[in-house]
Amino acid sequence: MKNFSSPGVLFRICLIAPAVVAVFSFLTVALSRVAFPFALEWLEAGTYTHVARVLEGKPIYAAPSYEFIAMIYPPLYYYVAAPLAGLTGNIMLSIHLVSMGSALAAFLLLYGICRVRRLPRSLSFLAVGFAAASYKATGFWFDIGRVDMLFMALLLAAVLLVTLRPRREGVTGVAAGVALALAFATKQQAVVALPFLVFVLLLERRWKKALAFAGSAALLMALFVWGLAAASENWFLFYVFTLPGSAPASAAWFADTWRILLWPAFWPLVALILLGVTLALLGNHRRDNLPRLVSLALLVLPLLLMSYLSLAKQWGYVNGFLPAAFGLALAGAEAVFYAMQIPLTPRWVRAVVLGLALALVWLQFGVSRYDPRTQIPSAANVTAGYQALDTINHAPAPIFAPTDSYLLDMIGQPMHFQASALSDITLAARYNPKVEDVLNRYQAGISGPYLRGNAAAAVLAEPNWYREVFNEENGYTCESLTDDGEMLVTMTGAKHALGELCVLH
Repeated sequence: MKNFSSPGVLFRICLIAPAVVAVFSFLTVALSRVAFPFALEWLEAGTYTHVARVLEGKPIYAAPSYEFIAMIYPPLYYYVAAPLAGLTGNIMLSIHLVSMGSALAAFLLLYGICRVRRLPRSLSFLAVGFAAASYKATGFWFDIGRVDMLFMALLLAAVLLVTLRPRREGVTGVAAGVALALAFATKQQAVVALPFLVFVLLLERRWKKALAFAGSAALLMALFVWGLAAASENWFLFYVFTLPGSAPASAAWFADTWRILLWPAFWPLVALILLGVTLALLGNHRRDNLPRLVSLALLVLPLLLMSYLSLAKQWGYVNGFLPAAFGLALAGAEAVFYAMQIPLTPRWVRAVVLGLALALVWLQFGVSRYDPRTQIPSAANVTAGYQALDTINHAPAPIFAPTDSYLLDMIGQPMHFQASALSDITLAARYNPKVEDVLNRYQAGISGPYLRGNAAAAVLAEPNWYREVFNEENGYTCESLTDDGEMLVTMTGAKHALGELCVLH
């Protein structure tokens, strides 16, 4: 890489100042939420039940039942969180720690990727700032007890290992393959990155590393799928591939994903990237920049594709933003690098280009801004949670809590399936006859224990999908879970409030 004249100190300070604010805001919120004893996001309750399942020594992938229905992800996250939960005696704390630790690791790995690509430290930190600022666009997901951040950390570890150029290329190739296979064992989308990363190595004529990486990643993924399929009598394949593969997607879904979700959240960053690509292809260093642009595209495109495929289906959600957020952060930092290559003369051209780049940087942070205080659990949130637990503890058993089964474990009652896991099967059954057959075979065993008065009490949330079962007509009296009207609410994601306790009279 050829040297270029670096802009002044003031420009670099203005460049990274909003990034510092973004990182500090993330840390402030994340550290305040680690010890929050209740679910920060309502699907987090499903993660809790999976970790508890591991601690009990029971299989995750089995026929759906009232006792348990698996979510549509591979199991590595649960097995990482379980030992920590065993040490702390607190499942919710353990999954928050795993996710926050994974987020910090992902930021460091993104910084490392930028440095391997020889970006200045200021731009490497800017990439981290872009990623931290996307905390809002991704639904405040970085510190939530879900598989997403561990997946991102392992995926970025694979990218970093691929981009490294050590002497022992074969060893790092195998290490990159292991990292990608672990990412795949956390979230199946990781397989999308394999051909892109292999192509990066082939274009650079790093044949030995390409073979070591592709061979180890493919072999480990295949063994992982085969082993879990055999151990679970193919239920692993049903939950992890058949269910998400049944989600309908169309050209309209793809267009809406871009128009409604991606563009409003990242338009300044996209504009910055387009500016950087234009400057890279037109500037004095275009011969050096062209191969850099190709390799950058091969690193960023699979991340965008993962998000697009995740979001452009009927039951996609904003956690699918995560790969795109990190990919755009990397591309945005490199775009500023190309802007900084502008020659010293004529000065007005250099001033205009750098000023435009800086304006787009600040615009992106402005679009991503949020009030951190709204994401920090208050004393009232904690009080409402414990008050709800006390009320539930005095209710007659058996208790059905469709969206918050984890609360039953906190009071020593047996847990059951999470409503979202059942809804995955119900939705997929509309489009896949095989899933419909599974639903028909097991529906009675899933629903029977809470239908026809079998549940003595039910813990209901808003929005409530079970009002047709737990109502006055069926013999239930429903009252607020808290005396003062303060409800336990999730901090992020789909809004969810724990509101009523219905008791059979």
